[in-house]
Amino acid sequence: MLHEHELKPWVGVLGGEVRVPTLEGSAKLKIPAGTQNGQRFRLKQRGLPQAGGGRGDLYVVIGIDVPTDVTAEQRKLWEGLAELG
Repeated sequence: MLHEHELKPWVGVLGGEVRVPTLEGSAKLKIPAGTQNGQRFRLKQRGLPQAGGGRGDLYVVIGIDVPTDVTAEQRKLWEGLAELG
């Protein structure tokens, strides 16, 4: 089973914890610092039921949510980060 989850850029850089939907509700997923767009994480036995019993795995694919509209102040901050990188 596959779930796509969008992260804010700073969560990808700094790491954190997010909640992802599962068949039984939601589960916590720890996001390590430096997580990249397209990176996959596995939640064991949180996917679809299997014919022989038990459950499959849920894979979470990370997308980085890049803002499309930024204020002048936000743009200045992004430019400052770009100069540091």
